[in-house]
Amino acid sequence: MALGSWLLALGSWLLAFGFWLLSLIMNCNHNRRMFFSLSSSASSAFSAVKAVWLWLATLR
Repeated sequence: MALGSWLLALGSWLLAFGFWLLSLIMNCNHNRRMFFSLSSSASSAFSAVKAVWLWLATLR
């Protein structure tokens, strides 16, 4: 059970990191509007990961 939740948190973090990396690529293409929407998506995904991680820490 603990391993599954750990893998879920890791997958969510990797998804947020992917969004961040994609936003950097968009920034290199000078597509500002897309960059800001992607970076806000990445930051919200990262906040969700932190919330899930804290929730899992309280379950232990």
